[in-house]
Amino acid sequence: MAINPFYALLMLIVALPLGLSFFSFKEETLGLITLLVIVSITLFIHTREKFDFFKFPLKFVVLILNIYIWGKDFSIEKLPLDLFFTAYAFTVFLLLREKSFRNYFYISLLSFLSLAIVGINFQNVIYGFLIFFYLFNIVYFFLLLAVKAFEFSNLKLFKNLFKYSFVIFVFVFAFGGVLFFILPRPEKPLVAFIKKEIPKPAVGFSNEVKLGAFSEIVEDKTVVFRAKLSLKETQDLYWRGNTLEIFDGLRWKSVSFGYLKRLSYLHKEPIKELLLISPYGGRNIFTYGYPIKVINSNGDVYINETKGVAEAKKVIVKPLKVELFTVNPQEVRVTLLNKELLLYVPPQIKPILGRIVEKNHLRGLPFNLLLKKVGNYFSTFRYSLDNKARDLEEFLTVYREGNCEYFASASAVLFRFLGYPTRVVVGFFGGDYNPITGYYVVRQKDAHAWVEIYFNHRWVRFDATKYAQVSENLKRELQNNLKQNKLQLFWDTVNTLWLEYVINLDLQKQKSLLTRFQNATREIGVSAVENLGVLAAVISLVILLTFRKGIIFAFISTYYRVKYRIPIPWNLSLGELYFLLWKKYPPIWLKEREKLLKLWKYLTNLKS
Repeated sequence: MAINPFYALLMLIVALPLGLSFFSFKEETLGLITLLVIVSITLFIHTREKFDFFKFPLKFVVLILNIYIWGKDFSIEKLPLDLFFTAYAFTVFLLLREKSFRNYFYISLLSFLSLAIVGINFQNVIYGFLIFFYLFNIVYFFLLLAVKAFEFSNLKLFKNLFKYSFVIFVFVFAFGGVLFFILPRPEKPLVAFIKKEIPKPAVGFSNEVKLGAFSEIVEDKTVVFRAKLSLKETQDLYWRGNTLEIFDGLRWKSVSFGYLKRLSYLHKEPIKELLLISPYGGRNIFTYGYPIKVINSNGDVYINETKGVAEAKKVIVKPLKVELFTVNPQEVRVTLLNKELLLYVPPQIKPILGRIVEKNHLRGLPFNLLLKKVGNYFSTFRYSLDNKARDLEEFLTVYREGNCEYFASASAVLFRFLGYPTRVVVGFFGGDYNPITGYYVVRQKDAHAWVEIYFNHRWVRFDATKYAQVSENLKRELQNNLKQNKLQLFWDTVNTLWLEYVINLDLQKQKSLLTRFQNATREIGVSAVENLGVLAAVISLVILLTFRKGIIFAFISTYYRVKYRIPIPWNLSLGELYFLLWKKYPPIWLKEREKLLKLWKYLTNLKS
């Protein structure tokens, strides 16, 4: 039995917000599955008009479920989830009542409310596409509701209304889009009090990193942030996120107290960075340079002078846009207040480091030569994604292979042993450049660790990993990870535009868009004035092609009025002119009949 298209549309409108809720309210999966089962049974009963004896048990179960959700750890932060279940409880009650215009109208409103609630937590670009699809279907649903399509099934009517709904949707979407971009945005979201679910932070983004931890995310292609730089040319893309100072032989930890003072930085033109950060469960803002000033952000961001990094005051649980000025870390002059903190070496590693220093003649060397010699030492090691070493001692003496945090840790303690205060920096290296948007796309697989050495009141970057040997198989694997196909490029472009112009649209961006629109309008006006003759010719050609039949009729009428001095109306068609001449002016008709018939054939072909 074929289902009425109206009921198919009803199922879609009711089910879509419920399906998206599994992305928005991940902490209540069991309750959502229960609700999904109840709604599915309710829709089946409603469309088939059978099994009425299930109506009361369904109402009872959904009521109990709703009471349970509201009573379970009630808080203002959990209000969206509670309201979502309440909206669907009312939807179930309405579906189990009689079929009427009023009930269907309320169901559609509750569905739209549910979709809006889901959008508080789920702001992916997929949500944007589904809203576009949902709004078209809701317009179509209202048109069907207006003619009470639930009372009959007329496919021809459904097809005609589908066309009308498409036209209406285009106008509604265009008008809504204009309002979205011109209405002023509040500085804080209206639902800012609602606490978002905190994602589990990825490895390397917390204040503690264990040896071997980076191997867990080396294949993870999840986007962490996108960055646009004012630099025309960039070399090595090191994105600084956090610094780690304390090492116990197995893990690095970050300190919260200050151990240095920034004196000054070279007065070169600063780098302007625009960052679009995805919710990743941490507070670190990853920057190409040393942050000196936050220009704009839609969240509370501050600069940690000690570490030379920017941080959010709260865990990033929603897309965050940050704009700031940075400078090259090596251009910043600092004074170290606690050298002992950055010179500590675990006692169990000191004998191994002593042998390395003696064997490679590393003592008493000029700093630049020392960097070169240490790099040469690590060139005998192998870079590997499979970390066999359980600690730093095994890495240095047994296996001599590992990934970036092993190399960073080994070089840090080696420089400390030689008397240079050193810290480990965690962040990212590289990124995929999108030439369409101008953003670098940085993913979790790009996570990296290196060291900064305090020398001559400056931090000098040293990355031991880049000196390591890499097997051919691993080289090919890494190269394959760097490749972007056209589909990935397109999808990233869509995601970037969604983040920049929808999710992170603020008052400053609106002003910028308005200014660009005004400038474009002004340029079009100036260009139109300068090319007035060409514009007039184009308009004339368009008019001629559009109204060519009317122009031909007017010309023919004028021809006979002037030639035979007879009163012929201007608005006559060729057929009407033919019969007018035949009836009132037979001599003229006999003379012009052949010409009129030829014109008739020509215009008929023109029309076809």
